[in-house]
Amino acid sequence: MGFRVLVRITALVGAVGLWSCASGAPEPVGSQSGGLTPDGSVPIGGFGAVGGGDTGGNGGSGGGSTCEESSCAGTCCSGTCFNTQADTTNCGTCGTVCPFGTDCRAGVCRCPGDTQSVCASGCVDLDTSAENCGICGMTCNAPTTCVQGECKCPGGGAGNDVCGDVCVDNQTDNDNCGECGTTCEAPLTCVAGECACPDGGELCDGECLDTQTDDANCGECGNTCEAPTSCVDGACACPNAGEFYCNGECIAGTDDPNNCGMCGRVCGADQACCNGSCMNTQVDKNNCGACGNVCEMTSDRCTAGECTCNTSPACTAPQTCFGLFGLPPACG
Repeated sequence: MGFRVLVRITALVGAVGLWSCASGAPEPVGSQSGGLTPDGSVPIGGFGAVGGGDTGGNGGSGGGSTCEESSCAGTCCSGTCFNTQADTTNCGTCGTVCPFGTDCRAGVCRCPGDTQSVCASGCVDLDTSAENCGICGMTCNAPTTCVQGECKCPGGGAGNDVCGDVCVDNQTDNDNCGECGTTCEAPLTCVAGECACPDGGELCDGECLDTQTDDANCGECGNTCEAPTSCVDGACACPNAGEFYCNGECIAGTDDPNNCGMCGRVCGADQACCNGSCMNTQVDKNNCGACGNVCEMTSDRCTAGECTCNTSPACTAPQTCFGLFGLPPACG
């Protein structure tokens, strides 16, 4: 009898242990889906199907279990729980996919053994890769080759291309910019394989200009700043902070009822422009009768531009205006 009870209790406990809190469905013994490792951490490779802990290559860590931020011990990515420290399809952040042949370690895509560098095409040797020479994306065009991270011509000269039997660097050569035969006309020069203004400016009517500061070409060619404005960070601006340009002049707009806070905003007949906002000074306790006139504790309201206690004049300090037990406010 005792043996049968023990067997039934053991079976019951085992069945309960197979249910996942996250999904409410049975979980195969040995699966990492929906559970933590014995030490309570997120499983390596995320909460995925069996085998999800494999971090070799970019095969992914398997689909995670449905989750919410409050219940996910890792990171929720589109409703699925992942370990972004090890998952190659969500490495470091959701949606960051590691290139083929790499793995995800500590939230960073890395090559096995860390002997190579990670580029878009996968693991490469920057010292010898003709497509990634020295840096990812730097191409050495034949017959040049990559030697110790630099493109070299057959004779050993520096350059990443050969144009007319001459070794050139098509990233800086004004006669072969980006490719053989592409010429940069002055004042443009070859910068990173493209014809551009040497100091990062913009070409306007044959001149390289700084459109961040040029009053005649502010932000873009031909955009002129009218006086008294000037070009600041690519936009026409008034000389003093808080001012704006309106009808040929720079104004503060803090107390102008015809341009209150912005050009053309007109305050109503019963309003005044108070610090750039149209306020009704007949009823506003903070601007009663005039901008900045605040009705203090000696009154409880602004009536027809006067601070009052209920319907009576404001109290005389040290009296204050208050009401008790639902009675109308009065001085006391």
